[in-house]
Amino acid sequence: MRQIYQDLGCSSKFIALPGRRALSSFNQGQIDAEAFRLTLVEEKYQRPFLRSHHPVLQLYSYLWVAPDYKETDQRPFGYVKGILWQEGYAKGKRFSAFHNTTNLLKAYNSGKIAGFLASGTAIRLKTEKNVLSPPPIAFQQVHSAPLYHYTQEGYRKFIMLFDQHIEKHKPFAEISEKMQVPAEKSRLITN
Repeated sequence: MRQIYQDLGCSSKFIALPGRRALSSFNQGQIDAEAFRLTLVEEKYQRPFLRSHHPVLQLYSYLWVAPDYKETDQRPFGYVKGILWQEGYAKGKRFSAFHNTTNLLKAYNSGKIAGFLASGTAIRLKTEKNVLSPPPIAFQQVHSAPLYHYTQEGYRKFIMLFDQHIEKHKPFAEISEKMQVPAEKSRLITN
């Protein structure tokens, strides 16, 4: 994303913020843009905004389970509060909320939860770094959605140039492909 901004001649400062804090900062005019956002954020914006025409990435998210998980397991699953798609999926189901991913993964590693919601990319990175023990299995794909780039309303020319750049160069195509867990590596729900 930094390279795209640079290619378009824009100076920028990127900061990582939790989902809800980023939304609040956008609504308060403290930040001008948000990268890699789902369209469901649009109903939460309180200021006029622009969305890139082309998605930047495709997000694939899963219910991950411990390798010894059985459908009779009574342990809850976990999700991170503030991640809107996770909150929506977990509502009314046997899920426990965590304030951050670190605490969620600690609960998984200690066996307190049978599994959790997360994107394929996030878990691939955690597994490669041996952060998860035992490495979880993608039980079911529960969410697939395009991620867009959003800006405050005054950046119409930038969004137009951004879209042209994305269409021409497809800078995230390979990353989007790697984000999906192959079907043969997932275990589907039988009922």
